[in-house]
Amino acid sequence: MNKKIILYITIGLIFLMPIISIESVIPWVVAFFFINKSIKRFKANDELKFIWFNMIYCGGIILIYNIIARYLEYILIKTWL
Repeated sequence: MNKKIILYITIGLIFLMPIISIESVIPWVVAFFFINKSIKRFKANDELKFIWFNMIYCGGIILIYNIIARYLEYILIKTWL
């Protein structure tokens, strides 16, 4: 498979992560940061290993954000109700 096609698929997967996430600006900012970083690394190195790491980092950061946001939401609802 061509490396550019794999790059586009990876960028598409990174773009889907904020859609599945909690509706907020922070996951979108994280996703666009890692998309930009992936494109720059691909142009510089032409290696896909770093792009896959960027996708994993992006997913991990968004997952941690979702866990923290859900926990804080649970605490606030429990406190106010």
